[in-house]
Amino acid sequence: MSTITSANLANAIVKLVAADALPALMGNLVMGNLVNRDYEPVLAHAGDTVNVPIPPVLVANNIAQGGTVTPQNPNLGNCANRAEYAR
Repeated sequence: MSTITSANLANAIVKLVAADALPALMGNLVMGNLVNRDYEPVLAHAGDTVNVPIPPVLVANNIAQGGTVTPQNPNLGNCANRAEYAR
């Protein structure tokens, strides 16, 4: 059996406080409720390539009365990222 030291006791206290505080803090989470979780079953694993869409850049032009509209051709970009780590 290991000896009881102040470092061991400090670690034990931190773990006990964290275990009591976690359920109380879970109700205050905001980002988890905003994330679209429809794709959780198809999460990437280490070594997979994840394609991230890049939105096109559009320009808002002021049009004078009787002016013409300049059409824009938006193209959705793509950034392929390789998942290095899986958690």
